[in-house]
Amino acid sequence: MTSLIIEPNIAEAEVFLPMKPTWCKSDQTLTDAATLMAFAQYAKPKTMLEIGSSAGEGAAALLYATRELHSHLHGLDLSPTVYYDKSKPIGSVVFEAFPGFAERYTVKTGVRCDAVPTIDAKFDLVHIDANHSHPWGVYDFLWALPSLNQGALVAFHDANYLAAISQAAFYFARLIPNGAFVGNHFAFVYEGPTQTLFDAIMECLEINWQSSIPASSCAGLQVALSTVFSDAQAMQIASRVLAQNANYHKFSKLYEEVHKALWQRELQRRALLAEQKPTN
Repeated sequence: MTSLIIEPNIAEAEVFLPMKPTWCKSDQTLTDAATLMAFAQYAKPKTMLEIGSSAGEGAAALLYATRELHSHLHGLDLSPTVYYDKSKPIGSVVFEAFPGFAERYTVKTGVRCDAVPTIDAKFDLVHIDANHSHPWGVYDFLWALPSLNQGALVAFHDANYLAAISQAAFYFARLIPNGAFVGNHFAFVYEGPTQTLFDAIMECLEINWQSSIPASSCAGLQVALSTVFSDAQAMQIASRVLAQNANYHKFSKLYEEVHKALWQRELQRRALLAEQKPTN
């Protein structure tokens, strides 16, 4: 079992962060940027994947850290534009502030995690930062699994506080024994389809969901997972996804009220964070 020790370099992030365009108003902190750079330097990836790219701040940090390795990053996002500035396409930070990195950055929009198999690549580093409402973080990971190289570094953003958008990573982090909290991320080294990983996935999926998954996205999950786990295990995971999805729809009104309350708390946290910038 690989013991993960990663130390972010805040000084390096202090050089990178001011390069971002002034319109960029997300809540990426010095610690966030430094952590992503440290992940890239640890993994020394040939190819990377980011699920949930938005403005492209995380993508820019990963590409900046791997500029000497010439690593390629594939990004996926459901929205065609940045959530807080609809005039900006997904990934705009990379294309505007770091145009020299554009040839190493491929971004697809209008797609979810189930589009990962359409990318002809295996990944050494995966950054999951899309819809954090449970179970999406774990579900994103499930679709990335068949495309992971042995020893790949998997990182979830927003994992170390209990708020509406972070619970998928929050729960999963507490079920994976070989990972570590680094800044506002949880990361672990993928060591193959172990029984420990299977058990963690099954247990995490059992926790009450905060959101549902489109039926069209669930359709090919079992087939995809059968390339990683045994047929029986792949069927068990897919069956739990379908059962919990149905259960969510049965109690959706109750879950939505709870989620709404937690989301309001998260918005308050973000407002406080914005008032405290810059921070490390």
